[in-house]
Amino acid sequence: MIPPFLCRFLVVTSLCVAATASSAFPDAGLRFSDDGGVNQARSLQQRFQQLGADRGGDVAAQAARLSGEVARVIGLLDLSRPAIPKAANVCSELLGPWYSAGPPLLDTNATQVDARTRAARGLTIGCWNAVNAHLFAHKDVIVTGMLGWIATWAAKEPIGTARGWCTGYGAQDNWWPLRSFYPDDLINAVIAGCTARADAVLAKAAEARIQAAIAAAERTDRTLEAMVAAKWLPVPDLRIGDPALARSMKERYEAAVLPIRRQVTDEIVEKLEEAYGSKVVADKLIRTARQACNEVWSKTLFSSQDDGMRAIDASCKSMEAAFVKRACKAALDKAGIETLGGPKLMAVPRANGSLGPVDYNTLVCAAAIDGFAVTANTSWFGSPSITIGPARGGGSATMKLRKVTREGGVEIWAIGDLDGKIPLTTTSDLVGCLATTLDRNDPTPVVRGLGFATGAIVTLADLMSGSSLTTFACRDAKLRWLESAS
Repeated sequence: MIPPFLCRFLVVTSLCVAATASSAFPDAGLRFSDDGGVNQARSLQQRFQQLGADRGGDVAAQAARLSGEVARVIGLLDLSRPAIPKAANVCSELLGPWYSAGPPLLDTNATQVDARTRAARGLTIGCWNAVNAHLFAHKDVIVTGMLGWIATWAAKEPIGTARGWCTGYGAQDNWWPLRSFYPDDLINAVIAGCTARADAVLAKAAEARIQAAIAAAERTDRTLEAMVAAKWLPVPDLRIGDPALARSMKERYEAAVLPIRRQVTDEIVEKLEEAYGSKVVADKLIRTARQACNEVWSKTLFSSQDDGMRAIDASCKSMEAAFVKRACKAALDKAGIETLGGPKLMAVPRANGSLGPVDYNTLVCAAAIDGFAVTANTSWFGSPSITIGPARGGGSATMKLRKVTREGGVEIWAIGDLDGKIPLTTTSDLVGCLATTLDRNDPTPVVRGLGFATGAIVTLADLMSGSSLTTFACRDAKLRWLESAS
């Protein structure tokens, strides 16, 4: 049997703990969906207050007879919004002075336990049981409310797993703060119901994000610059922490943007093919196409993993190789090397005065790749010569040839004076610059592949010693020369 003073101490302590927990953690308490429940609860509270102040003999019995009305009011509680009502909070508000949160009464028939105490304890326990039974019976209402809350937050927060949402800090802080104050079977049932249905809610939130991402991709300009700036439309961060859902959304996005990537790729390749397919060797379209491909190649350095960029890059390389071969063949067929007595070795004076070897066929091919035409000319009077100029016409230069004999009695053509107003003013600069293509491709394998003889050839690097010409000056001079013929 508990001594009276200890009983009173435990009752006071329990009430303090309940009050502290109630103030420290949010709780809905008495919350109803309409004014009818509010009015009934207020009326019941007033009756308990009146009975608490009355010291009549049958007051305890009158209070006990109100247990049915307590259960009816509890049945009107709104469970659709956080937090889930705690039995202690609901019952303390309803019962007022008849709420007893003390320890269990070990002997309800003891003389020390009066009728009022027994009635208060009975009302309190009955109220607790009614609240918990009501919560469990309407757990689906709680689950539905939680799903609405999850839908609201999932629209702006990272989307995790269904169970993570139903058991995480947000759920605990909002729906069952200080979980130990709720029956475990209720919490477990709510978590199970929430988890079973939350997948659909989160999938809906993810669907809204994927649709927005696809719509943004579809609004992107269908140009190379826009695609590169947009990094060829990679999957944006949809903030989906559920691996399975994230994988599904990624597949959806990739399927949606693939036609956009292909459309841009096909349009760019089609334009490049049109330019590279021009019948006019070294046409301005070729330079435009090459510049476009150079742009692609430079951007490939930063976008090498993009399918669209790789496709354009592969197409550029293929078309450039085909163009080089076609341009080289056409140029060699017209170069007139036979008029010089066959493919004899040529030589050009270097900046230091020595002679550097020049292969006529390779020089012709290299020049043609960059848009120049090289032709050999002979006459009955005077020395033969070579004329070089833009393939489409414009200012040209003529270099006279003379036969010289090298060691061992081998005859070669020595390139002499340069005649013509062009950006390159010396024979060595002109020959060395033409032998160095704008894209620095070595045409020798192409010449050999076409069945033409090749030999050693002087390049710009061979002539750099003692020359003021640089690779940048060479490139600038050739581009200005070509532009003057456009």
